[in-house]
Amino acid sequence: MEERFDHTLVLNAADPALPMFQAMGLAKVVVVPNCGSEGLAAYLLTEVNRLLMARPELSDRGVTITSVTVHEDSNNKATVSL
Repeated sequence: MEERFDHTLVLNAADPALPMFQAMGLAKVVVVPNCGSEGLAAYLLTEVNRLLMARPELSDRGVTITSVTVHEDSNNKATVSL
């Protein structure tokens, strides 16, 4: 996940400015269905579990992520659980 999100601009898939940012090439752009806290938490929960399932040494042992919390700031956060 660090490689995917470190030093990136995260945009919603439906963002009307997405083509402009991609064409400019000034930043690494990561596109997600919803870049709000709830959307990022759901995306990370799904994506990390997909990556875990691709590693038999982990998936064969039942390793899974059951909850993800994304903090916007010290007052706001979103948690998504299986």
